Amino acid sequence: MIKTVFFSLFSLSLLAQNPTATTPAQPENKVIGKIGNVIYRESDFFEYLPLYYQPAQIEQMKRSPETIKQAQRSFLETMVLVSQAKKEGVDKWPEYQAKLKWVAGTLMMSEYVSKHAPTLERLATPTEEQIKAFYEANLDSYKSQDTASARHILISARTNENETDKLTEEEALAKVLKAKDELISGKDWQTVASEYSDDPGSKDNGGLYSDFDPSRMVPEFAEAVRSQEIGNVGEPIKSRFGYHIILVENRQLGKVPPLDEVRATVSQQLSERMRPEIWAKWVSSIKAEIGYVEGEEVANTQPPKMDAPIEAVGK
Repeated sequence: MIKTVFFSLFSLSLLAQNPTATTPAQPENKVIGKIGNVIYRESDFFEYLPLYYQPAQIEQMKRSPETIKQAQRSFLETMVLVSQAKKEGVDKWPEYQAKLKWVAGTLMMSEYVSKHAPTLERLATPTEEQIKAFYEANLDSYKSQDTASARHILISARTNENETDKLTEEEALAKVLKAKDELISGKDWQTVASEYSDDPGSKDNGGLYSDFDPSRMVPEFAEAVRSQEIGNVGEPIKSRFGYHIILVENRQLGKVPPLDEVRATVSQQLSERMRPEIWAKWVSSIKAEIGYVEGEEVANTQPPKMDAPIEAVGK
């Protein structure tokens, strides 16, 4: 859990790159509200925002006066509750004090990670040699899909004895062969598909599916489209939908784009793979410097003095 939180903070801080950029310069530090005797200004609001929003979100908010107004109202309502909590002495409650040390520690860690984010980002930026090697090792992932255009006629067949509204397999096969004979004799696909086909997606279009990815079809249909001779009506094939006859009009094999066309994508994918290792090495170096022991191994260590967690957080 801790590792996940740390790594998430690393990722978020890489997006920020410059943590001070989240606090925009204010030409006028306007008063936005008063709670009790405390005046709150825009500078207070913009100091508060980075605790809950990422830099890109804040920039987007700044483009909408209405969004900023709503966020300021939410901020002031939060401060109302904080004021009341102080009035009732919540800051003296033991349970509050117990949680405060961990909140402070987490915030401290976040600021520390943000400080080192530019260095971590540079380490996570692949070199040209790394980009080229990653691209060549993963060519298939950048390849475009195969496409084809084909016409077909489907005759539905029963899949169980309860489907009495459909033809038996023998009847469906006989009917699809009859449709094939009519096509071979010279009838056009528009006429034959409209009369025979049970496929609502293509029967009114001459049985045509254009520029589709064969892998998205049922396996038997896809195999026929990939292997049949172009321009000829093939032998009937059977799928879970029934019997088909298919005429492949064209096939286009997928192509691998040149590196220059996908360089940004390759770089981003490689960087995302590099970051966990970079993070792990960075944290490991800090562990070695600070001193890190976990689990049962702690019992085998005998330091001269053990810091309590609350003391360690403050150090």
